[in-house]
Amino acid sequence: SMLLVVGHITHIFHVGDSAVFGGRKYLKRLTPIQQNKSGALLQAVGIGRNPILFYKCMKLRRGMVFLLASDGFYKKSEHRICTSDWIKRIECNEQRIKELLVGVKENVQALGEKDNISAICIKVR
Repeated sequence: SMLLVVGHITHIFHVGDSAVFGGRKYLKRLTPIQQNKSGALLQAVGIGRNPILFYKCMKLRRGMVFLLASDGFYKKSEHRICTSDWIKRIECNEQRIKELLVGVKENVQALGEKDNISAICIKVR
């Protein structure tokens, strides 16, 4: 997944099992799930010759939050990060955002997650 900001417009490009979430009052998934019910990837770089790239364009607004996350980060915590409580705790403070991301990482590790656990969070001022 990739988020490209040009001026007041954000472009989201996506293929695979990572995800982009975004919103102002709560986070919602902005990219599609590209796995079948058994968890096998349907689209990914390196699977097949021409993966289908998802693209979305959005106007940036003050207070918007974006979260780019690997499936190890979100698959056991999506219900937790997509709540108004989680996004309300995000301030324009790198330390606070880091604490929230580390908290999710520790939670999914405690739940037994073994996959790559990585994420980046961006808040528009």
